[in-house]
Amino acid sequence: MRLKIGFILRSLLVVGSFLGLVVLWSSLTPRPDDPSPLSRMREDRDVNDPMPNRGGNGLAPGEDRFKPVVPWPHVEGVEVDLESIRRINKAKNEQEHHAGGDSQKDIMQRQYLTFKPQTFTYHDPVLRPGILGNFEPKEPEPPGVVGGPGEKAKPLVLGPEFKQAIQASIKEFGFNMVASDMISLDRSVNDLRQE
Repeated sequence: MRLKIGFILRSLLVVGSFLGLVVLWSSLTPRPDDPSPLSRMREDRDVNDPMPNRGGNGLAPGEDRFKPVVPWPHVEGVEVDLESIRRINKAKNEQEHHAGGDSQKDIMQRQYLTFKPQTFTYHDPVLRPGILGNFEPKEPEPPGVVGGPGEKAKPLVLGPEFKQAIQASIKEFGFNMVASDMISLDRSVNDLRQE
């Protein structure tokens, strides 16, 4: 079995990139005995900051759930305690749920405020041989204009007298509305069946 040069180079590239990422990751993780360059900035900020120092990672004492590898950036502005807002909203929702009782019983009544049930009754279609069904018209549709514009899928060519109207309709609607208005909506189409 021969090893091809492409396979060897590809393997070396994968192993080298993995080792490079490991070295990069280990160089970015702070060591406990080395002071980080951001610690000096944090100490300077703590001297000028009237807020009490809550610890190295920004959490209150006893809340060491998460210690970031890279320190959080300092953002100027007002701190909002989202956890207390969540607790307040949760308590408010529980009070509304207990005070309202079982609101599931009122759902049907509230539904009828906006929804009205259908009162029309429609009979199911019944197929009767020789008799027109429910969906067929009683009298046949009148045929389109024989030889009219667009009948039998023939193109409609407008003369020079419609040139200004065509330009105005293309400018307003984006297509030739003059020809579209002349062609009947129920025009007959060309018979594509072979003889």
